[in-house]
Amino acid sequence: MRYLLGKIFEAIKMPGLVKPFRYYDSETGQVITIKTSRFYTTLTVGSKEFFFNRESGKYDGYGAMASDITALVSDCTADCIPK
Repeated sequence: MRYLLGKIFEAIKMPGLVKPFRYYDSETGQVITIKTSRFYTTLTVGSKEFFFNRESGKYDGYGAMASDITALVSDCTADCIPK
């Protein structure tokens, strides 16, 4: 049933739903997050942020976080999903 719904949603070009997510990769030391805002879904890998239009899913661009913010994000321990 899920497969059928997925095919229908894909056919009508319905945007996918994304739940906020945070993961710490102990092998690389990278923190990966996915979050949503009013207009964007943002994928963050390390200090780079990739922005996708929330309604269409189209890639809209990228940016880099300031180094002092990166240090805080990189200290991901208890609130991150362990590997």
